[in-house]
Amino acid sequence: MKKVIAVVLCLAVLFTLSVSAFAVESSVQGDGTQHRVIMRRGIGVSGFDAGNSTTVIDDGDKIIAKADPNEGTFNGWSVYKADGTPATEGTDYTLADGTKLTDTQVSVIAKTDIILCADYNGVKTDPQPEGSSNTSPKTADMSVAYVVVMLAAAAAFMGAKKVYSK
Repeated sequence: MKKVIAVVLCLAVLFTLSVSAFAVESSVQGDGTQHRVIMRRGIGVSGFDAGNSTTVIDDGDKIIAKADPNEGTFNGWSVYKADGTPATEGTDYTLADGTKLTDTQVSVIAKTDIILCADYNGVKTDPQPEGSSNTSPKTADMSVAYVVVMLAAAAAFMGAKKVYSK
């Protein structure tokens, strides 16, 4: 009987072990030779795959983005770092082909991971809109509850064994 109880308790401990899962940040190499560019509310002309607003480019490669005429009156482009803080021209990105952030079509060479936002109707586009986040939501850990239930079941089993074995 002790062996059965030992096996049941071993199984209880085994089923309460947690398994960690980690999300992959991106496929971009950490050596600075590639950069991730995210475009919000614009049209990717060059450097973007069809229908995608995120691309990975090699260091020194140029991307071309165009304002979407269906969005409204175009005001200009805003460039942000991957964490949502404003990017600095010359440090985080460089404008190419003589374009300016007020042009409807802009050529950008990314030096870090950037978010390129097209602004319309006098409203700045949020670089990290509602529902997007770089962190995962907190999840509940039920391991303690499982251990308590298993220990209670083991105690009830042992108590019943003592009562009915007489």
